[in-house]
Amino acid sequence: TVPVMFGDGLEGTLHLPRNADGKVRPGPWPVVVYLHPYTYARGYTHRFRIPFAPLLEQGVAVFSFDQIGFGTRMHEAPRFHERHPRWSLLGKMVEDTGAALSALAALENVDSSRLYLLGYGLGGKVALFTAALDDRPAAVAAVSAFAPLRISGTDSGTEGLAHYARIHGLIPRLGFFIGQEQRVPVDYDEIIALAAPRPVLIVAPTRDRHAPVADVAATVGAASRVYALQGTGSALVLETPAGFGEFTPEAQKRVSTWVTELK
Repeated sequence: TVPVMFGDGLEGTLHLPRNADGKVRPGPWPVVVYLHPYTYARGYTHRFRIPFAPLLEQGVAVFSFDQIGFGTRMHEAPRFHERHPRWSLLGKMVEDTGAALSALAALENVDSSRLYLLGYGLGGKVALFTAALDDRPAAVAAVSAFAPLRISGTDSGTEGLAHYARIHGLIPRLGFFIGQEQRVPVDYDEIIALAAPRPVLIVAPTRDRHAPVADVAATVGAASRVYALQGTGSALVLETPAGFGEFTPEAQKRVSTWVTELK
C-alpha cells in the first residue's frame, strides 16, 4: 500500500495489485476509488477491505479513504454546518472524492482514463452524486445505495428524507421537504441520468430494508430512458441479487468482473 495526499491535507491509501510472485504489477493501473458505508468508528478500515481483494487480483488498484465524520476524521463532523452553513456533509464528501480523483490522475503509474467509483451504502450515494457532477469517473458501481427521495419514509417503510436531514445529517435542508417529498428538486433517476453515457452498475439486494428493490428498479428504469436516447441503454445495469443490504463476497466478485470487463 502507498499513502497518497489529496485535497485539504487529507490522506488515503492506494492498494497496489501484485503478480503471483508477489511483485507489484507494472502500471499504468486502472484505479477504483472505494467509498465506504456507514462505519463511523473505523471508517474504511473496518472489515470492508474485503472488497479490495477481487479487484486487486484482476490487476486493478484500489484507493480508499475515510469520509468526513468517519474513522480518523470523526472530529471534523461536529458543528460542521454551523461552520459552513452553505455546505452539506454530503457535498463535502463529493468534494473530497473529486480531490482524490485529481490526486490519482496526477500519479505516474495510474491510468487517468480508467478511474472508477465503487460505493457501498453511504459510499454509493457519494459515488452517484460525484459522477453526476464530475466527468472524470469512467464508470460507477453503487451497492445498496439509495431509495428514491420523493417517496416518504412512512409510505415506503424506509427512513425517507429523515435519513439525510436528521439521522445522519448529510443534507439538513432536505428536512424542509419531510411531508412534502414530491417537491424535492432532484431525485436519483436524474442523478443517475447525469452520468450518461458512462457505465453505471446498480446492485440492489432484494431484501434491503433501506432501499426497497421495486423502488430502486423504478428509479433505474426512469434513468434508463436518458441512456436509451443516447444509444447507450446497455451501459446502465441493475442487478438484484437475493439477500439483505450487504456487500457479499458474491457481489464483490460480480462488481470486480464488471469493472475489469469495461472497455
